[in-house]
Amino acid sequence: MALLRQATRALVKTRATDPLQAERLRHAVWAKAPRMPAHFKSAAQVSRFKRAQREFDQVLLDLAIASPQAIQERNSVVSPRRTIRMINFDQAHAAAAV
Repeated sequence: MALLRQATRALVKTRATDPLQAERLRHAVWAKAPRMPAHFKSAAQVSRFKRAQREFDQVLLDLAIASPQAIQERNSVVSPRRTIRMINFDQAHAAAAV
């Protein structure tokens, strides 16, 4: 079984080099992505979702279907196009004047 998995991964990697095939692979793989529930009922459910998400991201990287930057952008709360602003940073970390 391990040999079959290895051969399948090698086939997917070679197909992912062709842009047209890569797009078709991405479409098929994204359909299998873990879906976040509307409400988490327990910490264990959050943990299971996060583990499934990490495993899915690792498969994307292993099969060369997505770049690390694309995965980071998808998982990030803030878009990389937005500048990060810190409000009152200097006041929160200023030493008390005596």
